[in-house]
Amino acid sequence: MNVDELADAVAIRVRASGLGFLTLRREELRDAFGMGKFTEKQADEVVDALYRHGVFVYPHPYWPGTSLRLYDRAHPLGSIIEAAVRPNDIPETPLRTAAQAFARQSAGRDLRSDDAPWLVVFDLFLQVVLGREPDGWEELRDDRHPTELARAIAGALGFEEDIVAEATTLKLAAAVCSYRPRRRTWFAEDFLPAEHAAGSAAALLESLQTAGRRLREDHDRLLRTAARLMLANEQIPERPVELGLLGLRYRREDQGRTR
Repeated sequence: MNVDELADAVAIRVRASGLGFLTLRREELRDAFGMGKFTEKQADEVVDALYRHGVFVYPHPYWPGTSLRLYDRAHPLGSIIEAAVRPNDIPETPLRTAAQAFARQSAGRDLRSDDAPWLVVFDLFLQVVLGREPDGWEELRDDRHPTELARAIAGALGFEEDIVAEATTLKLAAAVCSYRPRRRTWFAEDFLPAEHAAGSAAALLESLQTAGRRLREDHDRLLRTAARLMLANEQIPERPVELGLLGLRYRREDQGRTR
């Protein structure tokens, strides 16, 4: 067999790994080509033959060292490695593509929701049942109809998914959500021209904060009562619910909230 036929056999082994690369000891590569000690010329011939058959070798077999890696040039990993070690010959496109993929992967982890308290997710469920944009949550990569999303959340809460279609569920959601306070922060400049002293609005800001706190407390009690009614149980689950797989997460500013 000539050097190209031998190179083709080695290339088949590389592709068969399914990883985009194959690690060989220098002696194994020599044996594959029926050679003893590599001369520089023989090593060049092996490298060139493998390259013609779609395999990139690094380090060069003539360089010091005991192990070599053979990369499938058609595999994304092979493209990345070749671009990294041959900056004068290979454009940086594979490196940019890899960097963008890593960035998306990291972003995907960041965008996953932390486990949320059961009652917080129940509050989310009632909003989605009404077709509302959930307050304090974001929908990511989600083109589902609100009813489909509501069914998925119902399942995560431990309810039968068909509960979404029941008229009583819709009425309960409408009743509870009608008393749901919107999360909002007020500032003195919302009520006074910039040239006026902010202190003159202090009494109004304090009253708004007090009213908002009272509304949240009232809604919390209402939400707990509705949960017990739907559960037919006085005990509200304490287990957390993971909604990251549904494409939902807390908004950053709301992640610290508790009930």
